[in-house]
Amino acid sequence: MFEIESNLDFLIKSDFTKGNNFLPYDKKIIEFVDDFSKLLLKLNTKSLKDLKSLSFWCRKSNLEIQKKKLVKFIKFYQKVLFFISLHQTYQQTLHIL
Repeated sequence: MFEIESNLDFLIKSDFTKGNNFLPYDKKIIEFVDDFSKLLLKLNTKSLKDLKSLSFWCRKSNLEIQKKKLVKFIKFYQKVLFFISLHQTYQQTLHIL
């Protein structure tokens, strides 16, 4: 148990976050959360189902899936916003004429 606590302290207190601004799903953040997930799995989480669920959702493979979904979501709404602005420009042009 002490080894896990010291590893967690290392993860939390490490210098990689000082002075850095990270984008969503940055590689370093994914690695950090994945390490956190592995630490949770090392704990006896059989009786703590919430921690087991958290460790499942923090896995690197799951984060990569969520990243892909976010990218698809952003691309879709970029297209929607483009067509809305195009339609408004068209309407304004007709109104001027």
